[in-house]
Amino acid sequence: MDLLGKPVAPSERCYVEKFAWDGQGRLLAMVDHWQRRVLLLPVQRVWKETLPLTKSMPNKQIITLFQAGAYWLDLSPDGRLAATGARKGGSGVDIWDTETGKRLERLDMPTPAFVRFSPDGSRLLTIEGAACRLWRVHDWTVEHTLKTEGEGPVAAFSRDGRLLAITHNRRLVKILDTGTLSTLATLAPPLPQEISYLAFRPDGRQLAVATNTLQVHLWDLDELRRRLDDIGLAWGPTRPPRFALSTTASPSLSVEVLCQPVRS
Repeated sequence: MDLLGKPVAPSERCYVEKFAWDGQGRLLAMVDHWQRRVLLLPVQRVWKETLPLTKSMPNKQIITLFQAGAYWLDLSPDGRLAATGARKGGSGVDIWDTETGKRLERLDMPTPAFVRFSPDGSRLLTIEGAACRLWRVHDWTVEHTLKTEGEGPVAAFSRDGRLLAITHNRRLVKILDTGTLSTLATLAPPLPQEISYLAFRPDGRQLAVATNTLQVHLWDLDELRRRLDDIGLAWGPTRPPRFALSTTASPSLSVEVLCQPVRS
């Protein structure tokens, strides 16, 4: 495996798929499905030399977290906390101290859960079954709950943390007010397509929605706000919605992704 241009030589069999960075780019987390563990790598250390991915490392160069069936993971922006959620064969979310590798909290849930920290690190989003929850990090209590149709959990925060995009089901995206989880807009691809990934543009003006049909749809959120403003319903950085609004919209641009290598 090649990490940041430097080889990381595994000394035992591993299968790495999911990755997460902290906000400063100093810590990288990854899920090793083969060994059923999560690895925390200090990037400055990895950059300088090749490190074997072993279960026990001298000088604690790599910290290993164990959670049976871990699949989803995220790091808090300050890199102090890691959240891991199972997908199959497990349930609940574990919160870890990244310095010591000790589990700090267990958030009990009946089904496997997707996890994502808010940009300021004050909240943790979990999506399990048909429930989307926002947890307060300082005391791990639920702040808001939203019901979904419970298919294919995918979510993304805007950089300022004011907006949250989630998959309501496999083919619909909802944009929510993070403070209340009220619905601002509902987005649907032009044709029924399973949604695989969401990402806001850094300035929050567009939302990219990737699908399993090798297409990426871009929604112009500024244009959507303008249309809603015409009827007095637009949201903005200083004006939250006056009530929960559900409106469907079409993407401003759709791009087909070529997955086959181009021969030169």
